[in-house]
Parts: sequence; structure tokens; C-alpha cells
Amino acid sequence: MPTLYFVVFNDAEVLDFSGPFDVFSMARVATGLDPFEMKIISVSGKTVTALHGFRVGCDAALGDVVPGPSDIVFVAGGGPPIVNAILGIPPDPATSPPGSAARYTAQHAECQAIVAWLASVGRRAGMVASVCVGAFFSAKAGLFSGREATTHHAFLPDLDALVGAGSGLPPASQATVRHGVRFVMNHSAHPVIAASGGVSCGLDLAFAVLEAVMGRNASEKTRILMEYNGSSNFAMLPLPQMPPELCYADGLSADARAAE
Repeated sequence: MPTLYFVVFNDAEVLDFSGPFDVFSMARVATGLDPFEMKIISVSGKTVTALHGFRVGCDAALGDVVPGPSDIVFVAGGGPPIVNAILGIPPDPATSPPGSAARYTAQHAECQAIVAWLASVGRRAGMVASVCVGAFFSAKAGLFSGREATTHHAFLPDLDALVGAGSGLPPASQATVRHGVRFVMNHSAHPVIAASGGVSCGLDLAFAVLEAVMGRNASEKTRILMEYNGSSNFAMLPLPQMPPELCYADGLSADARAAE
């Protein structure tokens, strides 16, 4: 059965993962279908503490997860310290509170483990979707090469400096960093790469992914159940055709049907 993996870490933004998780959970209720499993994963597989003290139990460690072409990986974001940990920018000892250096060291190790997993294993999934500054994980893993990317509006210049036209990367490795959009979805090559703007944009992205893999009817039923009106970004619809492995419309992906 296809699996939706939600990558979390210490100091992750809660809505970045809980929002998409709930969209797909409610899709099961709204449609009466059960076409996928859902698992929360972290570097260690142990409980992590997201922002504001929100504790999250995990189903597996990254090292024990090898997604396949029918699977989808969602990557959460966090606050500015997470971006710095991904980019390898330590805190300034002169202006940072006590304990910042130790906290950064732990965050940096955790974030680099996620980047390494995405670059080597996570990219085997049929789709990798980042929410908010989770885009920096995908960017460091090289997933945006030749694709469109976006992130929280406050960090668009940083993303452009990392992988965009201002990055100095070879043109083939650059991304087109989109401003003023709720999400982007690149489907021209494997894996499908998607990214959203900040926090609440992850809900729009989740509904777009849901519609892409299960169809408009499933998406509309779920919207009604959740009383969610969406945003103007849905002018992007109709969404691109997904690879057959990611089509869950009848309750089973192509891989699952083949295994029967």
C-alpha cells in the first residue's frame, strides 16, 4: 500500500506537518477509501518536540525508511534557527543567549541528516513536498535543480541565493524561485517536486496533492467536510497529470494493483 511519510524534527512548525496530515486523514473519512498508510518519521524515530512544546510521537527512523514510487514524502519547516541549521550558519556568540551554540549543534546535525536522507533515499519517492522553509531541505538535497521552488515569503531571497538565479550555480542546477504563489508543483521528471509558501500554504498544497492523486471529487468532499475554502492559488488548477504510480483515485495505486 502507498505510504505518505511526514518528516518532522525538533522545533518543526506544527501546522506544516499537522495540516497536511489532517487533510489526508479527513480524505479517508470523506471518501470512505483507505488507499494509503500515513507515517510520521524523524531522524531517530523517537518523539520530537516541535515548536511551542508540541510533542510528536514517530513511527520510524529515517534510516529505516526507503520510499518507493507510489509514496509521498512531506517535509515540514520551522523558524529562522532551522534555516540557519540547514545552511550551516551558527549563532553569533556576542548576541545569542546562553545555550545557543549547543542548540545549534544539535539542530545542525538533525537537519543535515534530513538533507542527506532526501538526497540519497527520500528522492526515490514518487513525490517530495516541502512546506514553508522545509524547502531549504529540498534545496540542499538538490531536488529543485531545473525546477520551480517557493517558500515562506520572508525567506524567498535566501532561497534564491541558495538555488536561484543569484546562487552562482550552473544554469542546469538552478531553480526558478517563485514569488507570490501559495505552492508550486513540478511534474516533468521523477520525482514530482512540490513546495509551498509559509505555514497555512501547506494546507493548499495538501489539497492540491490530494486532488492530483485522488481526483477532484475526493478533494471537494474533503474540503466540505473540513469547511475549508482554500485560496486564490487554486486558479492554477487543473493540476498536472500525475504518474500512474501516484494515482490513487480508485483507492489503489498502480503499484498496489500490480501486486494483487
